[in-house]
Amino acid sequence: MKSPPHSSKPLTGKQRAYCQARVSNFSQSAAYLKAGYKSGTPDAARKNSFALEQLPHVKAHLARLREQSFTEDALSLAEKRSIIGKMVRSAPAEVSADSPLAQSYTEEVSPDGTTKKKVVLPDKARLIEIDNKMAGHTHADLKEDGYQKNPFLFLINLSNMPSVQKTIEGEVIDQ
Repeated sequence: MKSPPHSSKPLTGKQRAYCQARVSNFSQSAAYLKAGYKSGTPDAARKNSFALEQLPHVKAHLARLREQSFTEDALSLAEKRSIIGKMVRSAPAEVSADSPLAQSYTEEVSPDGTTKKKVVLPDKARLIEIDNKMAGHTHADLKEDGYQKNPFLFLINLSNMPSVQKTIEGEVIDQ
């Protein structure tokens, strides 16, 4: 069996440098000049860089670099769920300014020297709801014979009640 023809030609050094600059958020014209291409005018640099980026092998390399950059920076599903788990399990009394649980954190020192901490916490019921969605749990999966399998779903359902919602969202802890 024949292998498919290799349709993309290798990149030159300048083309590689151009692609790296583009992935580093340089504009087309700036990347073109940074890669070492010469241009008489800004308009020529703009036109030439546009043409360069339309070449199939340059376009393909740019797509690979962007995908690689995206996947390196993106949180995995396990990382997202781990962060949510840590936030839900954090003890409010132990929250500090650098805690992932603190949405906002302020300290006020009164004239007598006492410190008052004000911490705004995320809605734990909402975090659990997000985690359930990430895990693929549906409302139907969480019930068995009319009873809820997941005890935390009670909190989610409670937070959706209009009269209770105002007291659950954005817990505030004063210490």
